[in-house]
Amino acid sequence: MSGFNQIHNHSLFLFILSMFSCSDASLYHSKKAPLSADRVAIEGRVCTEDPAQNRFPARLIIVADQAQGPLYSEFDPGQKRLQMLNSLIQNVLSKPEYSVAIIGYAGRVQRLAPDEELFTRNPGVLINAVSRLSLPESCIGNELCRDYRSGLDMAKTLIEDDLASMEAGQRAVTQYTILWLGSGQQSPLAQNRDCCPRADRSCRNAEGSRRPSLACQTQLDIDLVQDLRTQSLAMGAGGVQLHIMHLAAEEQDINQAMSQLFEQLTFAGGGRYARFSTANNLDPRAVSIFDRPSDMEAAQILVVNQSAAPRLGGILADSDQDGLADEEEDLNGNGEVDEGESDPRLKDSDGDGIGDMIEARVGFVNGEIDQPIVCDDLFMFEGLLELDRDFDGLNECEERLMGTSPSLSDSDGDNLPDGLEVIRGTDHLNADSAEDFDEDGVSNGDELKEGTDPRSIDESQRLGLAARYDVEREGRVKELKADPLLQIEGIQVFKISNDLQAGLGAFDWTPSPDTDEQIGFLRFKAPSEDAFGEAIAVKQAGRYTLYGNIIDTQLDESVDDQGEADRVIAEPSGQDSASQDAADLWIELEINPMSLPDIKFVEDFLIRQRERSCLSFTARNIRLVETMPLDRDQRLGRQVGANEITVYFSQKPARQSEVPGRFRVARVPIYYQAPDQRNPSGAKLTVEEGIFVSPSIESNPIVQGDAL
Repeated sequence: MSGFNQIHNHSLFLFILSMFSCSDASLYHSKKAPLSADRVAIEGRVCTEDPAQNRFPARLIIVADQAQGPLYSEFDPGQKRLQMLNSLIQNVLSKPEYSVAIIGYAGRVQRLAPDEELFTRNPGVLINAVSRLSLPESCIGNELCRDYRSGLDMAKTLIEDDLASMEAGQRAVTQYTILWLGSGQQSPLAQNRDCCPRADRSCRNAEGSRRPSLACQTQLDIDLVQDLRTQSLAMGAGGVQLHIMHLAAEEQDINQAMSQLFEQLTFAGGGRYARFSTANNLDPRAVSIFDRPSDMEAAQILVVNQSAAPRLGGILADSDQDGLADEEEDLNGNGEVDEGESDPRLKDSDGDGIGDMIEARVGFVNGEIDQPIVCDDLFMFEGLLELDRDFDGLNECEERLMGTSPSLSDSDGDNLPDGLEVIRGTDHLNADSAEDFDEDGVSNGDELKEGTDPRSIDESQRLGLAARYDVEREGRVKELKADPLLQIEGIQVFKISNDLQAGLGAFDWTPSPDTDEQIGFLRFKAPSEDAFGEAIAVKQAGRYTLYGNIIDTQLDESVDDQGEADRVIAEPSGQDSASQDAADLWIELEINPMSLPDIKFVEDFLIRQRERSCLSFTARNIRLVETMPLDRDQRLGRQVGANEITVYFSQKPARQSEVPGRFRVARVPIYYQAPDQRNPSGAKLTVEEGIFVSPSIESNPIVQGDAL
């Protein structure tokens, strides 16, 4: 059985089927009575996958400054940054999806770990690499003392080599985080002439062209980071981030210049920047190192009736969903499988693991057991031949025969699943959604979306047959979540303002001396603020709202009838914008005073950010056909078969519209018996996000080296 069928048909199909008779289905539900039983509308909301929740593969590259100077002698003589790195590595290795590489730079650049692999999870190798950072590196010659650009170049090469070693589907979910522990300037700095166009001799030979230029260095560094990120995403990476922990060890003017540079580089690298003036408070949580925002964007929604075969004369039934209409398989219409015919109730009539339509496409004789050479190794293990890892409708052998990727639903990056392109006759190897094969004025991509035939001039039929879409793109939806407190028991965060930044926040709890008025006072420091906000009095159990660093804001406390204490902001006239911005930095808590400590406590906690790209959709006029009951339908006593409605949601790397991405897929079976019977009966079905499933991220143990 195929991978998708294993996951879906065996469990979800039967689950949904059992819910058709229920009035409170939770995965999808219908609205209103049907206006016409032979058509349906499908609506829903879906977002890109959450890398952390799905435990997608993650690579951490630590790039550390090793240049001799004040970083070693004055800023961190006790090597506290190395203690921090060892603790970070221990934390990283507790997450099975992570692996690590370490790069050190000074006058020369070294890959400190691992030696042979690209990334490793070996704690001994990584701890040894960190210990090597305890030794400062000297300059090469008189000038080459700090070459962080070569360190970033090495990180870029690691990423590209790693991506090149993976299957396409694995690349699409693998994320890379570069953590740069940077201190001083590139030495030597770039010269003015380094930013001149190569062919512009007048610029390159102008007076002062050989002077060191911080402005030129900044531009070159931004270009390098942008290229690193763009090239990695173009190769299909699921995400790339550059975080910088600025070890401000240099003189004040250099620290300030590096601060400005690092802020620009983290913006270009999609990451975060944090400056540390002392080694005593080094903490990678300040850049939210384990936040994994996805670089995937919502691309397209596609709703397809797999049981319908669009043709020039209209929409025909395709009961076995093999791409051949029933009447094209049972040519004489006698209900028997005669010589030269295939079985309209079986997708693979001869049982050799290759679907009837695929056999027709590659010239095999239906009725003969085919074992193509390209699929030889798939016959070694039961079930491997028919596995559909990417949920595109093609099994492992069919993918090889058609030249498509077995690990990625859309091999050519045109937002159309490979299996649909194969059975509808469009180009499954080259992006052709904008082309118009039949020259009827409607592009191939629109014909597949609308459920019409891209190979016949059917413009006159579109008004009645074509599906119509309303899609609302919500963009990137931000969600914040606080890690549980480990020391101050009795406090639970349950709501966070979207105006807060991800990063390291803190609570300051001070118990009161014996008093009947309050139990103690609690303050909150937002990740973006340098100071705590105003304290609130905790008087009893309930919900409280704390604000981060509020200035000149009048605050009152109120207790509602249920005993829940709230903070109320009275907005005086003329309140400045800074105060209002601060008032937006709130966090809501559930407090149980019985569990609060009886001594003063300050505890840091991490606010994590999740961003997903979401869209809402309605697809109307999805046409239904009466199909023959398959074996499973007959066992259930049904007189007709299902219309298998598939909703494809395609995801793309940000700003990489031509790069193939992953699909999320939902299936909704609908039973239609002409002229007026349908189950479920509503004119509009709502598909909840929970019904969407995603392909496995595991590579097949036999099929490796998928280059597509």
